[in-house]
Amino acid sequence: MNTSVPAAPGSPIYFGDLTEAELLPYFQSQYPGNAEGCGPFSIAMAANLCNRYHEASNYRGAEVQAILEKKGLKIPGYGMPTWWGVARALDEFAQGQAEHKSGGSIADLAQAISNNQIVVVALAWQTTWEILSDIRHATVGHYMVTVGFDQPGGRLIFLNPGLQPDEGSAHLYPMTFQDFDKNWNGTSNLFVQAGSMWTISP
Repeated sequence: MNTSVPAAPGSPIYFGDLTEAELLPYFQSQYPGNAEGCGPFSIAMAANLCNRYHEASNYRGAEVQAILEKKGLKIPGYGMPTWWGVARALDEFAQGQAEHKSGGSIADLAQAISNNQIVVVALAWQTTWEILSDIRHATVGHYMVTVGFDQPGGRLIFLNPGLQPDEGSAHLYPMTFQDFDKNWNGTSNLFVQAGSMWTISP
């Protein structure tokens, strides 16, 4: 695992030098309530953050999900595979060009944040074999938006649509480099490519 990222001066470096308090209003109440909504809800959060440089937007995940399903960019009732067209979906809502990369590194994420880019990531919770061996209870993977990193603490900080909206500042969800990379690059399946990330340059 490559962790050679720029050093942070004792506190997390956030996208656009925003503070935690400044980040949260863009993403409150973005809770899908089901396993297949984290992709559209992450797209909504990333678009709202990206569009602050152009015109204010207040996309809600449910609205984004409905539009993506109508346009065929998401199959109703299922999650969004990393190869399905997530970049096209981001382009529908965010004022900026989305680029996809697989096999990304921790350094790539930290560099993108330092370069004032928004990053959506997909983690795999299970391997293909684990999914097929108990498909009724498959969890597959999860989308989140990367908004910060803390080099001394060895953490990445995410906006996590899987958290209940009443958890307040817990929307800024930290994971250690090691725990994150275990499911980001260390696990993959038919739906989630290892190290998948989408960067948007506002």
